[in-house]
Amino acid sequence: AYTANLTALLSVQAATSNINRVEDLRGRSIVAVSGSSAADYIRRSSFNLRADYVPTVAEAVEDLEKDRYSVWL
Repeated sequence: AYTANLTALLSVQAATSNINRVEDLRGRSIVAVSGSSAADYIRRSSFNLRADYVPTVAEAVEDLEKDRYSVWL
């Protein structure tokens, strides 16, 4: 589990190293955990971000590891 989490964190860092503000997320493949504060923010923001929502953190990590998404919020 530790290795998977570390890998996911490194993947996120590599994929998001040039993200400095919300506008930088446009056009990125985003995944968020349903019901999380990030998911709520994405749905309510005026930035028109598109994201897919998964039920668990484990699924988000797996999706990142498989390069299904470039950003996990």
